[in-house]
Formats: sequence, structure tokens, C-alpha cells
Amino acid sequence: APDPSRDYGSLFLDKHPHLKPFRRFVFLGRVHPKKGPDIILRTLARLQKTGAWDPARMKLIMAGPADGDYAASLQKLSRELNVDNSVEWTGMLLGDDKWGALQCAECFLLPSHQENFGIAVAESLSVGVPVLISTSVNIWTDIVNDGAGLADEDTVNGCERQLKSWLGLSDAERKTMGENARRCFQLRYTAKRAAVSMLSNIFQTINAQRRSGSLRG
Repeated sequence: APDPSRDYGSLFLDKHPHLKPFRRFVFLGRVHPKKGPDIILRTLARLQKTGAWDPARMKLIMAGPADGDYAASLQKLSRELNVDNSVEWTGMLLGDDKWGALQCAECFLLPSHQENFGIAVAESLSVGVPVLISTSVNIWTDIVNDGAGLADEDTVNGCERQLKSWLGLSDAERKTMGENARRCFQLRYTAKRAAVSMLSNIFQTINAQRRSGSLRG
């Protein structure tokens, strides 16, 4: 679990100084069709056309394994949609880098098609970052009821509505939602913190073994 007294976001930005001038948004997790990362890219393309998304001021941090056929297809899609300048592919992040990518972002995006709990959702809440998730993430009612984020359907239309709503909030409203995010985690998921941490470590180990070829499937 992250140390609540540490500023991981500044440490992350010191490693990636070109991201400092931007309003930052983050997708963190497995780059897989189920998670809906393509939905985010298509949404950015729509918002860019209307001027709601400004690639000169806004950046999506895509924090997940950037290798493999699906990741390559997403990178190709981002070029075809003309949003590649809006996306920073960091590859999979671990430890302080992971917390930093979350903490330096305005909000966390997960338009997943199916998610029982969503470890990355809880991790984002734990560092006070609001979450924009689909109603296919099973804890979405907790998030909305606690004012810790927004939820909509797992489609481009749903993601577009969420991001438009987010961009329409005042600084004070976004700050309040961040405070609600941390409170939501503490009230609802602190008891699960050890389990979340344990599962996160297990998944990281499995992913590392898969990448090294020592684990199949």
C-alpha cells in the first residue's frame, strides 16, 4: 500500500518531465479488450473533433504492458484516430512508479466490459484520485454514492459523457471528488487493503513470469 505522506506524483513527473505541463488522465492495468482501452481512444478522437479535448494541454497515460498484438493494434488505432499525440505509453508500472502515475493524474479511466472488483480502481481511490468507470465494474454504485467518481455504460457514448462531465467540473468540484475518493477507500475498502495488496503482488508476479516465458497460458 502507498505511504499517504509521500508525493509519488512529483517523483513520477521528475522521471517524465515532458508530462508536467499537461492535464493528465490515466488508464492503468492489463491492456486487454475486456478493459475497454480502445473505448478511451475512440472517445478522445470524438472530443478532439469538438475541441473538448486539447492534445496540446491534455495527455492520457496508458500504463500497462505495451507489448503484444493487442497493444500494437491499439497503438495503430491511436495513429489512425489521430490521437497518438495525446497518449503516453509507459509500459507496465510497478511500485512507486505505479502510485506516481495514479497520483499525478486528474482521474482514472476504466470503461471495462466486466470487472468484479477492479484492483486498480481501489488503488486509485487510495491515493485520492477519482475514477471514471463503467457500470460493468461491480463496485460502481459505491463510487457514485460516495461522490468518488462517475459511472456510465461501457461504450464510447458512455465514456464521452463521463469525460465531458469531468471536464465541465470546477477545480473545487474535482478537489472534493478527490477527497471523496480517499474517504470511499478508507470507509469501504480498508478492510480489503491487505487482500488488494496481496492480489496485486500475485498478478505482478504472474505477469512478470509470463513476460519471461516461465509461465504459460
